[in-house]
Amino acid sequence: MSGLRFSIATIDDVPSIVEINNSHVGSNDPGGFLVIHLDEHQVKHLIETGEMRFFIAKDEAGELMGYTEAGDSIDLTLLDDMTWIDEQLKALAESILAGRYVYVKQVAVKIGCLRKGIAGFIYRKMKEYVNCPVVVFAAITPKRNEPSIRFHEKTGYIHASLLRRINFGEFLEYESYFYVHP
Repeated sequence: MSGLRFSIATIDDVPSIVEINNSHVGSNDPGGFLVIHLDEHQVKHLIETGEMRFFIAKDEAGELMGYTEAGDSIDLTLLDDMTWIDEQLKALAESILAGRYVYVKQVAVKIGCLRKGIAGFIYRKMKEYVNCPVVVFAAITPKRNEPSIRFHEKTGYIHASLLRRINFGEFLEYESYFYVHP
């Protein structure tokens, strides 16, 4: 999709972020799904405090087309619940997590605009902007997010480990792949 503009979200973008997010939570859409529901108060708080950044893409008319929700760290106790692909990938991931990196918590694109390069555009521009490694999780249990897995592998993310969690949110069992992009 041409004519996209990249920026960091402001308070004015919150309603569009929430709308896009909530259209994907629990979705069976072939474009993937999200696990975490957002509300406007929560997103405003995250933006105002700087706890999370929302990197966005808008079209030429100024309509928000997609976003990534990104933070500066993950809970490092999660490493205890990871099964590593091999020792070399474990070492790579640990070296990334010991330094400055960005953690993508969620990525979503407006329904009807999936598979038009918007997520890839946001990821490329975000990576240029932050100029550091990026890490992300993609759900596989209780529901496999195949579009997210394909997207991350296609865009150069390295599958480093499997994370298993018990009683995660509304899920009794939850598993996800952990990806790194150095």
